[in-house]
Amino acid sequence: MQTATLTSTTLLLLTASVLIGLPDVFGQQQDSLDRQSRLDELLNQRRDKLTRALDMRFHQYASGVCSIEEVLDAWQRLQGAELDAAATQEARIAVLRKQLEVAESVAKLAEQKFQHGAVSEVDVLLVQAVRLSIAIGLLREEDRVATKDE
Repeated sequence: MQTATLTSTTLLLLTASVLIGLPDVFGQQQDSLDRQSRLDELLNQRRDKLTRALDMRFHQYASGVCSIEEVLDAWQRLQGAELDAAATQEARIAVLRKQLEVAESVAKLAEQKFQHGAVSEVDVLLVQAVRLSIAIGLLREEDRVATKDE
């Protein structure tokens, strides 16, 4: 009987210690979720601010108020923020595809401005180089997905 009581007591103590420890485990998980949620929120806020800044720079460039370098600076900051906010490889690929479309639009605008003598060929070359960088990044990301799937 004493052995049964000892075993029951030990079992009771083990159960109690596990139950006492559970709130800490759940609390740590909740803290982790809260931190991830806060991080996601901050990443999205940064992306939104940089999107607005790029839109403003693009309009300034179109009207001749700022240089292509200022547009490219805002654009590259936004590219990094968008990729940071992308949670999966598929999301990163979608971001890069969208960025490539934007790059093609900016390249067309720079080419038109060059044809009308409003900017130098340097603007066109810089935009083309950024477009190529995005295309390279997209191919690399797609290769990672293809390699992972094999």
